[in-house]
Amino acid sequence: MSNQEYVNKLIGGIGRVKLATKVSNAFPLVGETVTLEAVTKWAQKMYFTKRSTSDTSISAGETIDNTSQNTSVTVPVSTEGDLRQEVRAVNYRNAEELFSTVLVRYLYAMQNQILPYHDVGVSSEISRTDQNFTINIMSDNGYDLSREHTLEVFILKENGDSGVPEDVIAHRTQTDFTLTGGLLTSTEINIPSRGIYDVETRYYDTGTQKTISKRINKLITITPRLAAKPSEGQEPKMSIVSDGYPDAKIDVYETGVNDCYMVFTIPDTNYYKDINLDSLPSGYDAYTLVLKKAVENGTSRLRLANTEIKGNPQQSPSPQFSENNPLVVTIDQNTPLALYGTSWNTICFVSMWHVVLDGRGYYNLSKGIKLDRNPDHKITWPVIHLQVPDGSKYFEAFELEILACSFAGISIKTDPTASNPWYWNENFELNNLWLHHMYVHDTDSEGWYIGYYTPEKSTVVYTGETVTFKNLKGEDVTYIKGYSYTKKAHYLTNFRFYRNNTEHTGYDGVQISNSVGEVCYNRLYDCAYKNESAQTSGLSIQSFSGKCYNNFLLDSHGANLQVGPIGNIEIFNNVAQSKYGMGVQFLFSYDTPEQNPTNAPAGNGVINNDLQIVFHNNVISTPGMTANGRNTVQIRGVHMYDNIIANNGQLFGNMTPETLAVWESQAVNNEVFLYSDLYQKVIDLKIADYVSGDYCIAFDSSLISAGLGTTFSFDYRGYLNWYNTVCPIGPYMGKYKSDAVDDESVELLSISMNSGNSSTQERDVSVLLNYTGAATRYRIGESTDLSSATWQNIPEGNTVEFTLSDGFGQKTVYAQISKGQAISDTKSATIEYVSTPLTLEALILNGGKITSTSLIIPVTFTYAGSFAPTKYRLGEVADLTGVEWVDYSDSVNYTFTSIGSKTVYGQLQDAEGNLTEIKHSSITIVEPSEKIVISIGWTFNVLGGVGELYDETNQLVKVALQTQNIVRNLYTTTGQQLGTITKVDSEGTSYMMESQKGASTGNNSGIYPDEILERNICTGGNSERYREFKMEGLSAGTYKIRLFCSTINAATDAARSKWKVSVSSAETDFLLPTDFNPKNNLTQWLEQTVEVGEDGFSILWGVASSGSYIYVPLNIIEIEKL
Repeated sequence: MSNQEYVNKLIGGIGRVKLATKVSNAFPLVGETVTLEAVTKWAQKMYFTKRSTSDTSISAGETIDNTSQNTSVTVPVSTEGDLRQEVRAVNYRNAEELFSTVLVRYLYAMQNQILPYHDVGVSSEISRTDQNFTINIMSDNGYDLSREHTLEVFILKENGDSGVPEDVIAHRTQTDFTLTGGLLTSTEINIPSRGIYDVETRYYDTGTQKTISKRINKLITITPRLAAKPSEGQEPKMSIVSDGYPDAKIDVYETGVNDCYMVFTIPDTNYYKDINLDSLPSGYDAYTLVLKKAVENGTSRLRLANTEIKGNPQQSPSPQFSENNPLVVTIDQNTPLALYGTSWNTICFVSMWHVVLDGRGYYNLSKGIKLDRNPDHKITWPVIHLQVPDGSKYFEAFELEILACSFAGISIKTDPTASNPWYWNENFELNNLWLHHMYVHDTDSEGWYIGYYTPEKSTVVYTGETVTFKNLKGEDVTYIKGYSYTKKAHYLTNFRFYRNNTEHTGYDGVQISNSVGEVCYNRLYDCAYKNESAQTSGLSIQSFSGKCYNNFLLDSHGANLQVGPIGNIEIFNNVAQSKYGMGVQFLFSYDTPEQNPTNAPAGNGVINNDLQIVFHNNVISTPGMTANGRNTVQIRGVHMYDNIIANNGQLFGNMTPETLAVWESQAVNNEVFLYSDLYQKVIDLKIADYVSGDYCIAFDSSLISAGLGTTFSFDYRGYLNWYNTVCPIGPYMGKYKSDAVDDESVELLSISMNSGNSSTQERDVSVLLNYTGAATRYRIGESTDLSSATWQNIPEGNTVEFTLSDGFGQKTVYAQISKGQAISDTKSATIEYVSTPLTLEALILNGGKITSTSLIIPVTFTYAGSFAPTKYRLGEVADLTGVEWVDYSDSVNYTFTSIGSKTVYGQLQDAEGNLTEIKHSSITIVEPSEKIVISIGWTFNVLGGVGELYDETNQLVKVALQTQNIVRNLYTTTGQQLGTITKVDSEGTSYMMESQKGASTGNNSGIYPDEILERNICTGGNSERYREFKMEGLSAGTYKIRLFCSTINAATDAARSKWKVSVSSAETDFLLPTDFNPKNNLTQWLEQTVEVGEDGFSILWGVASSGSYIYVPLNIIEIEKL
C-alpha cells in the first residue's frame, strides 16, 4: 500500500490527525467479506461505520482503541450496489471529540455475473523450446465456468493478428479444455521456436449469447532449451581457464546427442581476468554454462568475454553461438544461487553475441539467480551487478533478482568514444535485447541503465589507427587518425522490456536510451527516492521510439515518466500515480538529429512536426504539472486524449507559446482535475482506490462511455472492447458491462452540399451530415475508401466545411460518421465545380513597403478566378492609356524615372481576352540613407524567431542580443543592410526586464511608440561594471552618435552612471544634458561626435563608481555619418 495520507481540514487547534484507508476488494461479490483497513498518525481511537447494503440508513458501528496506528474491520456484503463506509480517526477524547479526520470509502458490490468474464494465465510465463505448458482460463466477476459455452484461445506471434493465419501459432477450442479445480485448462502445449508470444481469447456464453474477449500481450516467452546433463562420473572434454588465474576455470562436457554442458565454480576472489571463450568449439546444438560457487559467502563474480573484433562491427566475436543455439548461463540446483559481487561488477559479458542469462535453471525456479552485495558489509559492494559492454548484442535475461549496488543494477550499452567508431550509430546496432521477469530493487542509483545516456551527437577527433569497414548499410566507411568526425551512440533495435518489477531505487527506476521497441507490463514503485536533481524519474524512455503500455508506476519521486522521442511513440494503458513530482518530463535537444534533422544551430527555434508522441487511455495523477517541455526544439506532435489527469492546474509548460497552443489544441477529451480534488473525484467517478493505484472503475462510472476511442483496443486488464460504439476515458472499461450504457449504432442517412445546389464557383463547400444516433466524429474526402481522410469531431449543427480538389467538372464527395469504434456506411453527393472570371484583387508594390531607395521595384498581383492571367500592363496613368500589354510572369518589376511619391496602376488579361478592372497602389521613392537607428532590449522569441527585424514604419532596426559574441545585422532608416552589431560583454539578462523598462507615454505620443521606448538593457551593480556593444562594417568617417536612455526604475544615479564611445581603445564620454536623469526620461538624448576608422566603434554603458545598487539604461542608438 502507498504511504500517501489524505488529510482533511484541521477542526481543532492542535493534533492534526492523518488518515488513509484501504480495502481488500473494492468490487466484492454478494456474500463475500471485505477487510477495511485504516492507517493513521496521531489517532487514539477509530470509529468505523460499516454498511453491508446500499441503504445508508442501515449501518453497524465498530470502535477500536488505536494502539498500533493500523486498524481494520471486516464488512460482510449482503446486497449489490454502492456500499458507503465511513472511517473516523480521533486523537483527543472529550464530549465533542474535536480533533478528528473522516474519510468515506465505497464498496461497489455486485452479483455473480452471467457474462463470460475471465482471466487468462499459463502454468509458466516462461517455457523452453523443449518444454510443455498449460493455458488456464479462470473465472472473473463470479462467472460460472461450468455454464454452457464455446471457447477459442489463439497463441499468436508477438503483435500478431488472430485473423491472419500465419500469425497463429496455436489455436485451442473448448474441446481442448477441461474444467478442473475451478479452472479450464488446456495442457501439453509446446512451441518449438524461441520467441515472445501473445494470447487472445473468444469466450461465448450460450445462455446469454454474448462473447467476452481478451488480449494479453507477451504472456508467453519461449527460451532456448538447456543442454543435457553429463552422466555420473563423466570427465570434462576440456577446460577453459582465465589467463593467469587457474582457479577461474570452466569445465566443458559433451553431453546428449550433440550438446555442450559447462560448469563454472566461481572462485572466492575479487578479481580474475575475463575468461575468454574463443576456444570453445562450434557446432553444438545447445550450449549451457552452469554457475556454482566455491565459497557460500565468498565473493562471486562472473567475467566472460570473446575477443573484441575492432574495426568490423558486422562480424560476430562469438561465432559458436546463434539465435537458436545461444550460450545459456544458468544454474543447476533446486534453490536460488546468490552471487556477491564487489568492485566494479558481479556479472559481465564482454564482446559477446547471442547470450541468454537464465535465472530459472534446470529446476525452473522463480528468481533463481540473485545478485547482491556480500553479507559481510566490510567488503566493497559492486558498482554494477550486471554489465553488458563492448559491442555485445543479441542478449536476453530473465528471472533474476538484483539489489544493493552503488550505481545501477543493470547496465547494458557500448559507449561511443573517440577510439571506437565501429560502435557508433549507423555502424553498429545492439539488436534483440530482451529483458523480462526480473526484480530490481534497493539500488543506490539507477535500477536499470539501458543504452548510452544521450541521443545527442558531438564532434570528436578519432584517436585510433586508420580503419575501413562496412557500416549497417553495407557501405565502406573509413576513419583516419587525427581527423574530426561526428559520433553518436548506437541504437538498440527490436528492444523488449516487459514484466519486470523495480522498487526503491536511489535515482531513475528505469532509464532507457537510444532504443526502438516496446516497454510494457512493468511495475515500478518508490523510485528515485533520493530526489537527486535530474535523476528523479520513475520510467525514463529518454530517447526512444515505439510503444509504452500497461505499465504501473506508483509514487515515483520526480517525473513519473521521462520521454525523449527519436521516432514516434505511443503511450497508452499506463497508470502513473504519485504523491510526488510531476507527470511527464520531455527531453528535447538541438543536438539530437532525430529531433533536429536539419542540424540548425541552438536558438533557431526549430519546429518539428514529424515526430508524434501520443498519450491515450492513461492515468497521469501527480501534484505537479502534467507535462513539462524543454524549450529547445519545438516538437509539435504531442497528443493527449482519453486520459485521466490530476495535476496542479497546469497541463503543459516550458515551451514557446505557439507550441503550447498546439499542444493544448491536441489535448482533447481528457478527464482533468486538480490533484487536491482527487479524493472527491475518485468518489464521483467511482474509481476503486487511487492510493494503491487501482483505477478500475465501477460498471456505471461516467468514464465508461466518455472516450473518443480513436486508438483504443484493450484495457489494462486485457479485455477487448465489449461495446460496439463506446470507449472509456482512462485505461479501464467498467468492472463489468452495463446494459444501461447507450451502445446504439449510428447511421449516416445522406449528405448534401451547399444546401443541395447543383453547382459551385468556389472550391470550399458546406456539407450537411444527415444521420441518426449519437455520432461524434466524421471523415470526408473524394476517394470511395476515404483511406487518406482523417477523423474529426462533428461540429454543432452537423455541417462541415470541405475543399474540393482542383480542376473543374463534376465532383463526388464521400463521408462516414462514427461513435466510438462503430463506423457508418459511406454516403456520397455530387456537385459541379464551375469556373469564375479572373479578378484583380490587389496590386502590391515592393512587398507592401511604403518606401524604397531603388527606382526598380517588384510588383505583385493578387488575383482570383478559375483561370490564371496571361498578360498584364502597368503604368502611372490612371486609365493606362497607351500602355502596352506584356506576357505575364511570376516575377514582375516596374521602373520609375525619378524619386518622390508615386502611384502605379495595373490590369490583368486572361487567355480569353477578358480584362480585370484597374487597381492601383502608391509608394515613395527616397534617396538612400546611411543613418542607422537601433532599438535594443528585444528577445529572439518576441521578434518572431529572428535576431534582427527592420521596422519600416518607425525606420529603425530591432535587435535581440541575448548571448555573448552574438552578431546581428543592422539596417539604415531606408531599409538597406549596413554593418553589424555584436554583444561583447558577458553580462546576463540582455533584454528588457519589466521592472527596469523605459518610460512611455501610455498613448504612443512620444518620440517613438511606447513599445520601442520601453525596450532597453540595463547595467545593474554597486561597483564599476559595463556592458559593451560593438558596431562594425561601417565606412570610415565622422559620425554623430546619439543615445536615448530611460528606465522607470527608481534606482538611478546620473552622477555614477556613464555612457562611452570607444574607437580603437580610445574612450570618449557622452556629455549629460543639464539636470539629466534617466528615470522616466522621455525626451532627452546623449550626443557625441567621433572619428571612426575601418574597425568600427563600441558603445559602453554602466556603473562608474562604487555605492548603492543602481541601474544604467540604454534604449536606442542613433548613428549618422556627417
